[in-house]
Amino acid sequence: MTLNHQLAVHSGDLLCILCALFYALNIMMTGRLTKNVDSITLGVVQLGFAAM
Repeated sequence: MTLNHQLAVHSGDLLCILCALFYALNIMMTGRLTKNVDSITLGVVQLGFAAM
């Protein structure tokens, strides 16, 4: 959070927290749903889609 005299939470702080929560959810769901999938292949496919 932004430190100032008021110690207020601004919109950028909320977006950062929200993004961190969704990223944690992504990690948990990926781990839960891919127990029978090769992790190297999954990583290569995810990087390929992110590169597009």
